Amino acid sequence: MGFVARLGRAALAAAFLLPLITHEPPPAGADAAIRVGGSTNDTPALKAVAAAYRSAHPSATFSIVGSSSGEGIAALRAHTIDIACSDVAVNDPAFIDTKLGVVGFVFVVGSGAGVTNLTRADVQGIYSGKITNWKQIGGNDLPIVPFSRPIGAGTRFIFEMTVAKTLVPMTIEPDATSVVKAVAVTPGGIGYSSTNYVGDHQNLVVKYEGVAPTDANILDHVYKFETDEHAYTLADAPDEARAFLAFVATQAAILKSFGILSAAGPGSAALKKSTNSGRGIASLRDFVTFVTTQRAALAASGIY
Repeated sequence: MGFVARLGRAALAAAFLLPLITHEPPPAGADAAIRVGGSTNDTPALKAVAAAYRSAHPSATFSIVGSSSGEGIAALRAHTIDIACSDVAVNDPAFIDTKLGVVGFVFVVGSGAGVTNLTRADVQGIYSGKITNWKQIGGNDLPIVPFSRPIGAGTRFIFEMTVAKTLVPMTIEPDATSVVKAVAVTPGGIGYSSTNYVGDHQNLVVKYEGVAPTDANILDHVYKFETDEHAYTLADAPDEARAFLAFVATQAAILKSFGILSAAGPGSAALKKSTNSGRGIASLRDFVTFVTTQRAALAASGIY
């Protein structure tokens, strides 16, 4: 690759990373506010847990802003938040990892497709542009309309690293709710989302590799499109943030209501803490490399 081409890629990568590096959530409402950011697969659950926490600690205040795993990680490293929620395991010795539980992701398929199961090869063919009609994989004669999430979203990263690469331009939806809604009104549509955002569209969910995304299959890792959810802090995290995460560990019932599954029952303080991620998918370097190289290579084609 020539110098000009390399310079162009570097400029595109820098343009994408700048908002991650400088991302700042709204200022905390009080000196003792607990600032939480990152994956929208986790932040709604933590808002609900925060409400329960305040009933016992009425002076506690929170700033909980859902964005993406990448932005949460960057904000924690910049010390602009206290807790970063992430779908992506970050192997950074500076991070203390509290595993919240397991989240499953599902494929949703629009009306008329005529399929009830997708294999990994099917999904790879669809998102590479090799499979463009449902009849190619045993469905009806209907064009496939794929939807995806933006680069930087943890859900997109998990999809790209465990299922399929996105190699053709397609409609990029800003969040999981938008993906599901788009598929619901698009004959032949397909997209992916965490289980919590499917809502009233359960009829769109198909099996993956012949396995249904039941709670038991997700928790046991039998269903192969899932990930551990993480809440990261730094060693100098405020006492209030550490106390809150200790409380989160006792709230398995609330977490489950938001699709975060744990083997621990309600009232158990069994969420695991470690200085590094355990069953994680990628290091921080892997995540940043994925974001920068894919954004640089694919932005001009609309695959972002």
